[in-house]
Formats: sequence, structure tokens, C-alpha cells
Amino acid sequence: MALHDTTLDFFHPANWKPILTATTTTMLPVALMPIRLFANVGTVDRIIRLVLGGGLIAAAFFTKLWWLAIIGGVVFLTGLLGRCGLYYLFGITTRRKES
Repeated sequence: MALHDTTLDFFHPANWKPILTATTTTMLPVALMPIRLFANVGTVDRIIRLVLGGGLIAAAFFTKLWWLAIIGGVVFLTGLLGRCGLYYLFGITTRRKES
């Protein structure tokens, strides 16, 4: 076992990766790299999320509960985009594998 583990060292140069933009190259630590979510929500799951999210948003307007609109908006957006952050964190997918 090494005395100094560089995989957990925030300041070690090996843990910094370049981010290319249209005009510049910026170095960011790996811990701050943007997460690219892949589509992990299947068709039936998306339909359920769209209907449920829309229903929660509509219920928020009738009941004047603003937090219902926020929850409904998040659920609706995950159904619209086909990507769910919680599914990503737990390694879950309801999308069929492409053959």
C-alpha cells in the first residue's frame, strides 16, 4: 500500500482534467467534472411521469400549494427528458437495451 494515495488528493495534477470550450481550455478537478446523464427512463415510465407531473402541477394551482408545483415540475421534466438523476445514482434503468 502506498504511503500517499493520489486518487483522493484534490490537488494532485493527475486528478485534474481539461474542459474544452469554444474559446478556452480550462482545467477542472475530476470531482467537479460535469455529470453526463444517459437516458435511463423507459417509455411507460416516461408516460407515467408526464401524467403524474402534470397532475401535480394542476393540483398545485387548485390548492395553492407551491411545493406541489415544484415536485410536479421535477417529475414532469424527468419524464420529458427521459433522464432521472436518482436512477443514475442507484444504477437503475427502465429503458430497454438497444440491440
